Amino acid sequence: MTSNGQIASYNGEYRMATILKSVTAVNRPVAYYVIDHGESYYDASNPESEMSLANAAFYDLLGERGMQVKTLDLSSVDRVPDDCVLLIINNPKTDFDVDETALDRFDYVSDTEKLDRYLVSNKGSIMITRDYDATRRDPLPVFDAFLREWGFKFGDASVLDDENFIQRIDGAYSDVVAELETDEETYAHVIYGDISDVGTAPPCVIMDTGYIECSYPSTVSVPEDGTLSVNRDFASLLDTYSTAYATITDSDGLTGLVNRGKMTVAATTTRTYLDPVSAEDEYSFIFCAASPNFLSTDALGNLSYSNYDIVSALVEDMVIVDSYASIELGGGSYNSPNRGGKLLLNTTISSTPTTTKAGLTNGSVIAFTVVIMLIPVAVAICGIVVSVRRKFL
Repeated sequence: MTSNGQIASYNGEYRMATILKSVTAVNRPVAYYVIDHGESYYDASNPESEMSLANAAFYDLLGERGMQVKTLDLSSVDRVPDDCVLLIINNPKTDFDVDETALDRFDYVSDTEKLDRYLVSNKGSIMITRDYDATRRDPLPVFDAFLREWGFKFGDASVLDDENFIQRIDGAYSDVVAELETDEETYAHVIYGDISDVGTAPPCVIMDTGYIECSYPSTVSVPEDGTLSVNRDFASLLDTYSTAYATITDSDGLTGLVNRGKMTVAATTTRTYLDPVSAEDEYSFIFCAASPNFLSTDALGNLSYSNYDIVSALVEDMVIVDSYASIELGGGSYNSPNRGGKLLLNTTISSTPTTTKAGLTNGSVIAFTVVIMLIPVAVAICGIVVSVRRKFL
């Protein structure tokens, strides 16, 4: 029980798996925060700073999945490092640099081109939050052009909902409650269907948000130029209720309505590549949220919201860690062989298994616990044998 009366728990399953992943991995995967455009990130050298505390919940989430967390200045490298399994661009304040005079040079690679190559060549994944409010950041024409190529067009309006919101202590109500998807055919349901199918599921709250539209002309799926086997598919992850509306306040303080009804506040584009040799699909992901606080501790650290569980499931789906460690946790993953979820521990210990919050069946948890308990028992037996042999030899 925390000081404010909320129920807290220790996520021992993930923390134990984190230790085992670390010692069994060929290479420990790394999540990189991009830091050269005024982004917000977790600074491991100053964990008590205001910025680090604002990102601590997401930092812990990544660590619980066996990832190291580092920072990356794109302008100082030729390419995104090969050990990067997740790139995080958290609310950039300034635009990405591009030298237009050098675009015809063979050796010049702009920062957004580095992102493109990471997604295409490395089958990588990127998580992006972007502030809809242009008064809180510089114009981002280069970055926005990159986002449009991947299906994301951001509106500049603030999204509110007078009926589905969480009242803030300060009296504001810009924290919109998302309507969780229940259609089993949608990408969103693949990610958080276990939550949305529960009638009493906690709300998913989007703090201080704008909205996103698909930038593709007439469809949510487009082929890449010059290819026949590559598609980019845009899919909504979180939408508002139909009671939401979007407004813009001009320089004179006048507020105008620009949109009304259900709007997308977070979405994902999946790049699907058909390998001509193996004839199997490979995937890379780019996720965008129109809220600068989507990955904040205020959102993920609140135990009465479902935000942490949804982001956790999204990270499980986007991050390719199968080739790095021999242990898999539950959760959907389009990079797994069955394309609908990572294989869980196989056990028949329970004839009617139920699923735990983290995705393991009760039987799997029991089997996992038994294996862990065998380790100290084996060590103790070896110690006894050694002591006996020393005594009587």
